[in-house]
Amino acid sequence: MTEANGFTIIAHRGFSEKLPKNTFPAFDLAIGLGFHNLELDVQLTKDKIPVIIHDSNLLRTTGVNDLVSERKYNQIKFLGRQSTNLVLREKSTEYRGWRHYHQ
Repeated sequence: MTEANGFTIIAHRGFSEKLPKNTFPAFDLAIGLGFHNLELDVQLTKDKIPVIIHDSNLLRTTGVNDLVSERKYNQIKFLGRQSTNLVLREKSTEYRGWRHYHQ
């Protein structure tokens, strides 16, 4: 499942065909299905902490019409508790050791 015709298949925002994109359940499903590469989106908060979210605006994922870059991490963390579509750094430690970053 991770290669086709000599090309590496990358799980775009996790296994986003079946689960909400850029969420840990989507990442976990992709890994469970044998994907070795994930593409995801990162935005920086006002205090320069990375948050996994595609949109620069929080409206679609949290219902709050504000930019990620205009909110501090603790403010976004509070919103993340109310939304399953916002990935916070506390959970990302589960993925330490298997991932490689490509910029």
